[in-house]
Amino acid sequence: MFIVRLQDIPHWSSFLKRIYVQEWLDHYQQEWDGVNTIEEDLALNQSTIYLLFDNRYHFVGTVAVLDQDMKDSPHSPWLTCLYVEPSRRNFGYARMLVNHVLQQTDIPRPLYLWCHEKNKGLYEHLGWSLVKQTEDHRWLFVHP
Repeated sequence: MFIVRLQDIPHWSSFLKRIYVQEWLDHYQQEWDGVNTIEEDLALNQSTIYLLFDNRYHFVGTVAVLDQDMKDSPHSPWLTCLYVEPSRRNFGYARMLVNHVLQQTDIPRPLYLWCHEKNKGLYEHLGWSLVKQTEDHRWLFVHP
């Protein structure tokens, strides 16, 4: 297994857009052009996106760190877009991606994330602390 920054392999942006739209568009119920967002964030150095590959160069998963995920939030930076291919889930790859981000010394702390109720247990298991819960069952976590 190895992890690569999208900045080093930008031709994967289109692939990630498909993943993002497939996985998260329904949650946000709005039109969203993930590739433009990815490319704009990369050009402005506002995000770092990591991709996990197996030793045969097959995509396994991804995670991102954004300087600012929500315009009105005082919290920053954000862990976001954690995704592992369905056939690769429950093998520790989400943990591997999150731990990789946490090991990066150039990412300011604390680090925040929003998640939906179905993923709450994963982040608690990985050592994140609950900050608050919203009425629509979203959870804000922090990792020191």
